[in-house]
Amino acid sequence: MKKLIFFTMALAFVATAAPFHMWNDKVAERAGETFPTVSGAVHSRVFTADAANGGYNHHANIIFFYGKFHVNWSNHRYCEDGPGQRVLYKSSSDARKWGEVRELFPAPHPEAPREHSGIFATCLGFVTWEGRLFAVANTTRTVGWKNLDQTKSSPVFTSECNYPVYRAIAHIYREILPNGRFGPIFTDDPGKFPDDLLFPLVRTSDCVPGFREPDCGYDISDALRQNPGKRRFCEPVVWRAADGRFVLLLRDDSGSYRKWVSFSADGKNWSAPVISDIPDAPSWSCRLALESGTVLLFGNHHGKGYVDEQKRWRDRDPLLVSVSTDGIEFHGTRAVCSGWYKHQLGGIPGRGGSAQYPCAILRNGICHVAYSLGKESIAVTSFPVVELLKGL
Repeated sequence: MKKLIFFTMALAFVATAAPFHMWNDKVAERAGETFPTVSGAVHSRVFTADAANGGYNHHANIIFFYGKFHVNWSNHRYCEDGPGQRVLYKSSSDARKWGEVRELFPAPHPEAPREHSGIFATCLGFVTWEGRLFAVANTTRTVGWKNLDQTKSSPVFTSECNYPVYRAIAHIYREILPNGRFGPIFTDDPGKFPDDLLFPLVRTSDCVPGFREPDCGYDISDALRQNPGKRRFCEPVVWRAADGRFVLLLRDDSGSYRKWVSFSADGKNWSAPVISDIPDAPSWSCRLALESGTVLLFGNHHGKGYVDEQKRWRDRDPLLVSVSTDGIEFHGTRAVCSGWYKHQLGGIPGRGGSAQYPCAILRNGICHVAYSLGKESIAVTSFPVVELLKGL
């Protein structure tokens, strides 16, 4: 009953609030309604899940470096964010044919279903530093369990306390060398990790002296402090608009099914987030800023009513791209990938939808978008940006 009341209140809020206008295209209202696929799109399967490697594959990232494409992602045999989740990797010279799958970050603790405790690694993609390429993952530990309304807790999984409580540990890094080999795994403070970690860790200062992740140029903590209704904001996306302002998009999991937006002149002081009219499945979004100042926004941007009543959540299909010349208003929406994905391996909770959680890069006028298919397999779609911009 509490969940139903909360959901109803959230929808009532959406109905009465005046959303900030950013979306100039039709909103897909039901499953099956979509936009035309962007012209010239070529789809390639990076990794197809199998029983040997595991049926959960998600958080795909892509970069072009050392003359080839690199893709990494989170992988697990039993579920999302279960103990022992690791990071896998593939590379390609043309973003169409992909090499062998390799283990980039091994399981930090023994692989186990989600109701067990332990440390897992989540793929955060790549960073470059002084002409070198590094993969990044976050490490997290399950430290307990709570019930749905967070009024009870337990040190172990129970039928009532079945929502995991996580504690972040630290980022870990690994260099990908020009010859394709991997360097040692390192972190700033190995002392934060337990002695039963399943792989050796090297201190950053001893392995790659001076290494630091690049500064993103903004800090969104001020926007997150100004949280109307104490919503669960997550998965921020930031870019600069044509007028110089920083634009911050946030996903919320409070039943609004819209993106929230905040603005900043200096990247530090932000306006309070307000609901926008950009529809959201909800799911992860990403952006790609072109040299012209045009912004491409990728995500599962679907509207009110696009819902599977049996599952009570909104399916992530299709994956869309929209265009903004001023960084504020988006239009020209096309599908990057559409069509329902049929899972090959059963018995893995927390999966669903189709093409989702995109990561996009631009190389010689071609946009390459990596994503997961139903959180089971990994794919890349490539298309000429000029085809997307025609007639806009």
